[in-house]
Amino acid sequence: MSSSTLPQEVLLALCGFMDRDQLVQFCPTCQCTCSASKQLAANLIDRDFQGMFLVSGELRPGASALSYLLKLEHALHDGVVLARGFRNDWPRQTKPAGISLDTAGPWFVEFEVVAARAPNGMPTLGVTDAVLQDGSTWSQDLSRPSAEGLVHDGFALSFCPASGRVFAAVPPNASERLRGGEIMDEEDYLAKAAGKRRTFAGCLPWPELGDPCSRRNQPISAGIYVHQGQLTLYRIGGGDWHSSGVVVDNLQSRISPCMFMFSFLGYTHVRFVGLRRTPPAVCLHCDATGHGFPSGWWLWPSQQ
Repeated sequence: MSSSTLPQEVLLALCGFMDRDQLVQFCPTCQCTCSASKQLAANLIDRDFQGMFLVSGELRPGASALSYLLKLEHALHDGVVLARGFRNDWPRQTKPAGISLDTAGPWFVEFEVVAARAPNGMPTLGVTDAVLQDGSTWSQDLSRPSAEGLVHDGFALSFCPASGRVFAAVPPNASERLRGGEIMDEEDYLAKAAGKRRTFAGCLPWPELGDPCSRRNQPISAGIYVHQGQLTLYRIGGGDWHSSGVVVDNLQSRISPCMFMFSFLGYTHVRFVGLRRTPPAVCLHCDATGHGFPSGWWLWPSQQ
């Protein structure tokens, strides 16, 4: 009996036992198997990837669900190199990891970053509420101010896994709220912030990891956890994961995980490792010691 004579429900059941490579081989064998493969791919997208979108565009009528599924799985499991090499003149940039996420979550986005011979620190990791449908790179660090005029005036946040320094750019009338510490000189900030996008900085009580000026450093694993509109930062320090506690809540409905460069020079290797639904385990007894900003959030730079 050929596959073309099998009922559609049987073909779908057969497809359910196949991995993605087998589906690709099975799809073109005949019109019936192609239809079954595409139907299963659409079902898997709805089941396993709900709330995750490719920055290069969403599934549209007539597009191949199987092709879209393969691209989603590549972004999820295979990782993406966001920067690698040595330069004395890295351009300022915000580079998306290739996906955008529904902030209802839960999502844990994992990165790996290393920097060496880098006197200005390392690239930072974070999110922006902007989505570039072509997957290209913004020519600015969206989490910092820009003298050239902003290419995007929405919300963005980045953090340095080595130092625990965090930067957050907040537009006027933003829904996002900074958490983990008070905003220093808040009355003065509110008086000056009318109609303007402001950048804040804060420093988590995390021990410094490595020295970016060194000729060699070990990679640092870091991540971002998004759940119910709240954002929490993670990194591995001393062999174990620890977190920041919630640093932002009331996020917009969609965000893009990104790598940011402001005034970086030196060697770096930044990799988007992958995505999963649950955050890493932390020590229930000691994790809270690394939460929040003991010195609060302050305007950055101070002359804003």
